[in-house]
Amino acid sequence: MGLTIVWAEPRTLDLIEELYDGGTRLAILSNAGFDFSSPFRRSPMASFFERIFVSAELDALKPDPTIYSEVAAELGIPLDAMVFVDNKAENTDAAAALGVTTHHFTGAEGLAAFLRSLDEQSGRSAN
Repeated sequence: MGLTIVWAEPRTLDLIEELYDGGTRLAILSNAGFDFSSPFRRSPMASFFERIFVSAELDALKPDPTIYSEVAAELGIPLDAMVFVDNKAENTDAAAALGVTTHHFTGAEGLAAFLRSLDEQSGRSAN
């Protein structure tokens, strides 16, 4: 069995924790193989996520539109209620074409600004 390392920049982890603490439902959709799912689901970071969706288990890969629809259905939400963040523009573009609110992740500060804009749009105050 090989070693799997799950890493995220510290400010991104802070944002995830803030969202979780604020009651935001969080899930992961990863274009990963079967070897990723168990180590990540056992990692300390996994406790922040309601579900971890792994493409190998879904038999589809981002940016295939069916994968976003399947995840939304599994979460019990319409696509237009989903917020999807990904580090590849082709993946966010595909989700956006389905009516999903998206953010192309390039760093924690951009993500923080995007999340603040969602708070402002919804009429909530940002943390």
